[in-house]
Amino acid sequence: MILGLINVLAAGGTLLIPRDGSVDALIGAFQDHGANLLLTVPTVVFRMVEHRRFQATARDLPFAIIHGAAPIPYPVVRQLLDAFPKCRPFHGYGSTEACQLTVLGPDEYRRFPSATGRSLPGIDVRVVDQQGLDVTPGTVGEIVTAGPHVFDGYLNAPQQTAEALHDGRHWTGDLATIDEHGIISVVGRLKDMIITGGFNVYAREVEDVLEAHSAIAQAAVFGVPDWEWGEAVAAAIVAKPGTNLDEEAVVRHCREHLTSYKKPKLIRFVSELPRNTVGKVQKAQLREMFASK
Repeated sequence: MILGLINVLAAGGTLLIPRDGSVDALIGAFQDHGANLLLTVPTVVFRMVEHRRFQATARDLPFAIIHGAAPIPYPVVRQLLDAFPKCRPFHGYGSTEACQLTVLGPDEYRRFPSATGRSLPGIDVRVVDQQGLDVTPGTVGEIVTAGPHVFDGYLNAPQQTAEALHDGRHWTGDLATIDEHGIISVVGRLKDMIITGGFNVYAREVEDVLEAHSAIAQAAVFGVPDWEWGEAVAAAIVAKPGTNLDEEAVVRHCREHLTSYKKPKLIRFVSELPRNTVGKVQKAQLREMFASK
């Protein structure tokens, strides 16, 4: 509502609402209406960079794209930048409870393609430890924010509200690092952190390694109960069409790039990852799938 509707109208722009979320609808918006700003989610970006008609339509067009809601794997970001050299990309980060918090502009997007962005002017965003103290650059902490943009609480859920709002801040549940320049990089959700054999494993780190493999299109990493390790690192993988990939090759790739305890102990190949309407992977469904096998 804020990014896609109010901003466009406030700037005197024309708001286009495609008939659906297909890439063909985007092509129509570009060709028939001269669209030059696209607000979208990762699922559509995945389709854009693989769609030959869209590549032919938009390759030489100057347009901006704002995406958020979920991380985009680095190989897909690279495809986006290479396929559309005149594109001005923005990565927006926020939450339902606190609206828009950070943005990564075009220049920094190209320099730090895996980052989430820096706090917007006037918005108090910090990365802190469990005591609420600012972490040192490169150290993982939780993103917190405070100010009039933060929600008042969850309806009829005092316990959940108390967990999210305390010490004068909203604790987002997102884990991140911040560098010496104030650029924040989300590494995962607090609830997605896997504790295996007493060690912390951040799902995003393992996903980044998996998605760097030339035969892997997408990956989702999560923890499943394990009697020996407490939790075992599990991975659901979508292989690229026409590739020949097996579990041994995946483990060998991870062994080259990850500490041993971070390697997936359970691997399943799937045709697609279950996502909600804004493109976030539904890891609860994947855990159920792994538990049923």
